[in-house]
Amino acid sequence: MAAMEQVLNEAYATVHADSDFRAFADTQGLGRNDDQLPEIILQVFNSARCHLDPDKWLESCVSAADVSHISDAAQTVWGAYLLLDLQKYLDLHINALSNCVNAALEAEGFEKPAALLQDTVGQLTKLRNARTWLDVQLAKDVDFGRLTFPKSCTDAELISKIKAVRSACKDGLEKKLRSFHDNSNQILFDLQESVAALRGLVSLTHKFTDAYDRLKKSRRILDFGDLEHRTLDLLLGKKRWGPTAVAHEVSRRFREVMVDEYQDSNAIQDAIFSSLTDSGNNCFMV
Repeated sequence: MAAMEQVLNEAYATVHADSDFRAFADTQGLGRNDDQLPEIILQVFNSARCHLDPDKWLESCVSAADVSHISDAAQTVWGAYLLLDLQKYLDLHINALSNCVNAALEAEGFEKPAALLQDTVGQLTKLRNARTWLDVQLAKDVDFGRLTFPKSCTDAELISKIKAVRSACKDGLEKKLRSFHDNSNQILFDLQESVAALRGLVSLTHKFTDAYDRLKKSRRILDFGDLEHRTLDLLLGKKRWGPTAVAHEVSRRFREVMVDEYQDSNAIQDAIFSSLTDSGNNCFMV
């Protein structure tokens, strides 16, 4: 792509004066070459255009990576997401295991497996109540114990259910906790070290956007992303303050809006659909 080639050529021409570009190129070069740089820039460019304000989103990425003021990894955007995801997972499985405990306590001969499951629920609850990255690391070594069923346990269906629920919880938890392998200090250090490279990537993305826009303008063409954003200019205004008169007029033409292959990660598409429906109440999405 001509615009990409132009941007990268200009970046290399001033490489000695641009530490952020050097940081980005060094981290993405993989020790051999920089063939992946254009692909990475293009991916970030396309991701940014899925947001109502691409420039603002790009700058928010840089701000999020600056963790110099943060003391715990769970306070970062990514750490908070991982912690919430873990908590939601534990809520489901604590509930499922608790149901197994109740069923085992009511069944004859299941006292021993019920006690083991109760202990597991207690450990999982402690992990669920973790509020910091360190709390998770201190509570993450859950001992599921050795599950056995005495001969007095004659309810084969309950045995099968307990085994399945426990196994699903154990295997799934192991995968979830892989994200919590490194300690908080190491994660914060790594994130802070990435800030310069991220600034370099964002700067290149801005420059590519400008060069690409100039090239399209010179050829009098628009791409699909341009059409989406110009559609929103009409429907929400350039400052995206809310549905315009045009949006209200067009929305009255539709009783229902049905969307196939809905992209829930694309804020632009979501905003277009929302502006043309009754706050989403008459919009059906697959």
